[in-house]
Amino acid sequence: MKIGLPILSPALLGTFIILFANAIGAYASVYALTNGNYNMVTIRIASLVSGDLFLEPNLAAAISALLMLLLGLITAVNQWLIARSYHG
Repeated sequence: MKIGLPILSPALLGTFIILFANAIGAYASVYALTNGNYNMVTIRIASLVSGDLFLEPNLAAAISALLMLLLGLITAVNQWLIARSYHG
């Protein structure tokens, strides 16, 4: 616990972050399994752009920008963890 966990923690956190980013971008799987009834960010963006009920491309662009900002932040944290694990 005192040796292994500090050495493995950056890699474990980095793996969790990458899997979280992958889950955020998973559009096709959720749409195929729920027929678009589940309210997920990527499905919401697609419904705003396609205009099934409401055509609001400006709101879709704003949500997409927030999603890209979140994924950029997640990627930056992952890169920081990787750099920390190599220099530690």
